[in-house]
Amino acid sequence: MKIAEIISDFVEYLQNEKGYSKHTIKSYTRDIEKFFDFYREYSNVENLDVKNIDRTGIRHYLGKLYEEGLTSTTAARKLSAIKVLFKYLMNQNRIENNPAILIRSPKTKKSIPEILSEQEISQVLNNINDDDFYGSRNKALIELFYSTGIRLSELINIDFQHINFSKNEIKILGKGNKERIVLMGERAVGSIENYLKKRKEKFGDSKGPLFISNRNQRLSASMVQVIVKEKLAAVSEKNHLSPHILRHSFATHLIDNGAELSAVKELLGHESLSTTQIYTHVKMDRMKTLYNRAHPHADKRSA
Repeated sequence: MKIAEIISDFVEYLQNEKGYSKHTIKSYTRDIEKFFDFYREYSNVENLDVKNIDRTGIRHYLGKLYEEGLTSTTAARKLSAIKVLFKYLMNQNRIENNPAILIRSPKTKKSIPEILSEQEISQVLNNINDDDFYGSRNKALIELFYSTGIRLSELINIDFQHINFSKNEIKILGKGNKERIVLMGERAVGSIENYLKKRKEKFGDSKGPLFISNRNQRLSASMVQVIVKEKLAAVSEKNHLSPHILRHSFATHLIDNGAELSAVKELLGHESLSTTQIYTHVKMDRMKTLYNRAHPHADKRSA
């Protein structure tokens, strides 16, 4: 089996069967290619045979990653790509043994995601003048991010046919081509209806993609990122002012206000409840900060 053929077949599998995004497939492909480059040098062979790759060699590869100064999070991501590849090769009967199956992923520390407060979200939206096409569109997409917690890739792929205004619902195509229904709040519905009114005045009857550019084309991910960062930067100096901070804020505010973790999991489209549990840590982290600031017997450092 030629390595180039294996990578080509693997990419096709990730795209057609796993439904991974283009970004994820690109990352996996890059990680796999670098691993094969390492193994050719490690084995001192030019024509590498995947059947000769063993567990010891993979461990040496992880060791090299740490020598290069990579974090445990990055190393774990690269190992994940290798594990998916060899599981695929096993399922395809291209190898008899899986050398990666017993290798444990490096322990990673989950970072607490940054969020915006409810007051900051309100300030962002109140700052946007929605009297024209651009302002109404920008306010609608930010409101929709916060109202639903959807991902950037999910928002830009929304078409009119996916929206049920009578039920305030949107059908979303998430990771792995998995469909789910998300709920829109009344404010989001109002913002979208206002946007559609302004859009109709500019372009006529609406059809196809929900969010469009001034050339009546589907809005790109990069343009949405620019819009969101610009509007959020007006009220916040946090480092990661992207659409994802609105997703984090959505989940955290739901939990703060008593939503069940399992319900938040479904709304976010998480496969595992453990992924959603990070937002309970956000709440606890903020509670500790408030406690240390306010309680007279807290371990506060004097200035």
